Amino acid sequence: MGVEGQYHWLLQLVIFISLSTTILGIAYQEEGHQVVRCDGKESLHRAKALVNIQFSWFLILLAVFAASFYVFMIKIYGDIMEYSLMALSDQQEEDVEARKIGGNFTETRSFVSGTGNSNNKAIDHMER
Repeated sequence: MGVEGQYHWLLQLVIFISLSTTILGIAYQEEGHQVVRCDGKESLHRAKALVNIQFSWFLILLAVFAASFYVFMIKIYGDIMEYSLMALSDQQEEDVEARKIGGNFTETRSFVSGTGNSNNKAIDHMER
């Protein structure tokens, strides 16, 4: 199974979990929620402020966790990565399309004309 197959399987798994939790939520509905009623405007503003503070702390903790996880992964895999220029790596790899043509790596097929040429005459003709 290739990379696309693995991503497809992962997508199917996420869709299955989402669909099953939706169906379970419909089948087993909660009878009621816990609602806090405020006496006046002042207590309503205080409740909103507390909710905003709780959300802000949650967001800060999430950012700290993400940064810590990033630093941890850099310590493990930071020295292993190797980068190269795209032009250099393209020259070193074999041309898959050229292998399909018949193994001749110097000859290319023009998309426009459909014939094998190395000068791209169809593109030259269009520029004139």
